[in-house]
Parts: sequence; C-alpha cells; structure tokens
Amino acid sequence: MYFTPGTTQFKLFGGEHITVMLLLLLIYIGLYLGRSVLRRDTVDRRMRLGIILLILIEEISFNAYRIGNGIWMLETSLPLHYCNMMMYASIYLMWTGKRSVFELVYLFGLAGTIQAIVTPALQEGFPHFRFIQFYMAHGLIIFSGLYYVFVHGYRPDLNSVKRTFILINVSIPPIMLINWLTGGNYNNLNRVPDVPTLIDFLGPWPYYLIPLEVLAILFLLLAYAPFAVIRSLEAGKGED
Repeated sequence: MYFTPGTTQFKLFGGEHITVMLLLLLIYIGLYLGRSVLRRDTVDRRMRLGIILLILIEEISFNAYRIGNGIWMLETSLPLHYCNMMMYASIYLMWTGKRSVFELVYLFGLAGTIQAIVTPALQEGFPHFRFIQFYMAHGLIIFSGLYYVFVHGYRPDLNSVKRTFILINVSIPPIMLINWLTGGNYNNLNRVPDVPTLIDFLGPWPYYLIPLEVLAILFLLLAYAPFAVIRSLEAGKGED
C-alpha cells in the first residue's frame, strides 16, 4: 500500500511533517559540525560520491514508481520542475565542484526548495514512498549547496544572485511552451497548482506570476543574506 498513490494522507504541519523538517535541520547542523572531518580528501571524495549515488537512486526509484503505477506522463514526469533540475545540477556540482554550478544549487536550490519543504505539493504522508522520496530529494539539494559552503568554503555574491535570477527568467518561456504542448504545468507557470500552496494567496493566473517574480528575488536575497552579513563583519574587522 505504501507504493500505491492515494493510500495515505499528508497533513500540512502535522506531526510527521514537523518531524521530517526537524530531522533535515539536524542533518544540516551535523554537516556543519563535521566539516573538519569532511575536508579530508578521502572522506570528501567518498561523501560526494555517496551523495551522487543517493540522488541517482532517488531519481531512478521515483521514475520506477511512476511507471509501475502507470502515472508516468509527459505532462507531469519530465525533469522540468526546478527541483528536478537542481537534482541533476547537484550531481554535477558534487562531481566537478564548479563554482558557477554551486551558486545555482545553493541560491536557486535553497530559495525554492525551502518553500517546497515547508508547503509541499504532496498528497501522501509518511511512511508512503512518495513522502520519503520527496523529502529525500529536496533535502539532498539543500545538503549539496551547504556541503560546498561548510566543507569547501564556497560563497555566493550579489552577482551570483543576479545571474541566478536572470537564469530563472530565461528558463520560463521554453518551459511555458512545453507546458502548452504537453498540457502540463511544470513550475506552476501555466495555471494554479492542483494542490494547496502559497500560490493560492497570490491571485489567479497569470497575475500571480508577477508576485512570484518578487518572491524569487526575495528568497534569493534571503539565501544570500548570511554571506552579506559575514562580509560586512569581515570588512569591519579589517578596518580595526
């Protein structure tokens, strides 16, 4: 029953939802506390390969779940959701360590993924496969970005925010076209999502796309904000 759609019910801010969010927070705290150990070459290499493997297992199993239940469809199952894209970007980041990919995974991933974790477009609750897969996928995106912050000392800057915001907007027209061709609604660009999300409070389509742009900038800046504070403190120390 835990691999059949609709057999369990997700409760927003229910006990299972709060528990998984706290669990993810503890994992990220553990990542920070263990950063010195993870900086060892052998440990770092094994950890990055392990994360790549987990992401691949998650993506393959999710598509197998869809195929097995006869719900793999062009309008819903292509890897065109931004979180899907960030999964593959995370694999590339873990493999190459490229700073341009890091800023995308950290800023874009964090800005969008936290909202998805807090208000998920999810119908199944724990211990359904879909619940576990959803939080594993989104949790790994954040983990990948934070890994390069804590372990490798990468930092985004304001130019990173600008580039990421521009990339988001460049991606919108082709995704909207694919939505129109397939009848899909990737990234909720062509209609209001079928399950309750924050978008419900932003007005009807297409007018909610404007506040979504504003929210995108806000969330990107919030993801960057800790580094702005750190730079400000470092500049203050340098003047002393």
